Amino acid sequence: METLRKWTFMVYMAGDNGKFFDDGQQLMADLQSFGWMNITDMAKVGSTKDVAILTQFDTLDQKQYTPRFFIDQSSPYGRLVDKIPPVNTGDPQNLTEFIVWAERNYPAEKYALVLWNHGTGWKEDDVYARYREKIDKVHSIGEVRSGYHGNKLLKNAFFIPTIGEIMSIEDSETRGICYDDSSMSFLDNRGLATALEKAQASTGQRLTIIGMDACLMSMIEVACQLQPFADVMVGSQEVERAEGWPYQAILQKLIMNPDLTADELGKIIVSEFGNYYLCMSRNSGGRNTQSAINLQTIPEVMRLIMNLTKTIEESFSNNYKVELSLSRARSSVQSFYDSDYVDLLHLAMLVKAEYSEENTELSSEIENLIEYLIPGSDNGLILNNFHGGERANANGISIYLPYRFYSPYYDNQAFSISGWNRIIRLMLKI
Repeated sequence: METLRKWTFMVYMAGDNGKFFDDGQQLMADLQSFGWMNITDMAKVGSTKDVAILTQFDTLDQKQYTPRFFIDQSSPYGRLVDKIPPVNTGDPQNLTEFIVWAERNYPAEKYALVLWNHGTGWKEDDVYARYREKIDKVHSIGEVRSGYHGNKLLKNAFFIPTIGEIMSIEDSETRGICYDDSSMSFLDNRGLATALEKAQASTGQRLTIIGMDACLMSMIEVACQLQPFADVMVGSQEVERAEGWPYQAILQKLIMNPDLTADELGKIIVSEFGNYYLCMSRNSGGRNTQSAINLQTIPEVMRLIMNLTKTIEESFSNNYKVELSLSRARSSVQSFYDSDYVDLLHLAMLVKAEYSEENTELSSEIENLIEYLIPGSDNGLILNNFHGGERANANGISIYLPYRFYSPYYDNQAFSISGWNRIIRLMLKI
């Protein structure tokens, strides 16, 4: 009987970006060179008898096949162990097949899956069709894990709808576009959940950690979607630079101590990310953020949010102070590059400060939620949190709170059972 490793660390790399289409447009920033850099960093550590490191890297340049690597120190990129037909990384089945292949060929006690590409948080809005028709040529840059149109960030993501679901949004900001240029396909929340569910059913294995080496993914909406499939989620509230995670430092810690628990490895990823960007930045880490989320607390956090939203609804129409406190908090809360995303803990603390009436049910519900959201608290949601100096009130997890326009896709999120969608509608008076 084959001896189980302690960990299998899988990186699903969606790098088929940067294509110039027939109309001369390049829809997404090309991260391919950064992908090979990340793989090289992994290979500096390499797999051991206790830890297997695996990648599948779909790129724009590779037309013959998509490579799967067992990362060891035999070459700068490890060892090529499988060649599969060129994949559409937007097809949930291809993610399922990668997970199943990794878990069956490199069985372990614990599994980490990292989704590597661009990110947009929960949003499933997309103006890809309109973008191709109306926007001038977009130039690829390597600043962050997203492209740009002028000064507008194109937050390309795993969480984008299939082409049949594309719809235009009401404001002028371009949202997400497809991240697999060759197939022009997408992977949305439902697609990701389907992929993880099928993989889990096929192998009987639950993921230990799911990480997003991408932008804007540390959101309560995303955590709610992923809770059934993993114990810990790691991601950023803000945009990430193209360099992404410091894989060499992270994997070195794992190799040195393969008995790390999910919580411990999640905390290490955040700490090493913070150390890396503190060293790179002249301003205390800049806008960089990263956090580890205890997905096992999501049911309790959801219960607390449901209680809070119910109380807000009941108080909103007959107590103007409730509406006023929410409005004032929204105006000063910590937001991110996508200004519709705000820090959940900071929002709750501002509402509490504005709504100063004591011994009320609403104040009690807010205090209960705050207690669960404080980073590093025992049995809380945020296992570890890093924020740069320019994001001082980024406490680990964001929530959707638009200023003007409400996305109809939000009602279809798993998180909508919390009632938060109804609170947004009350605030926007829609």
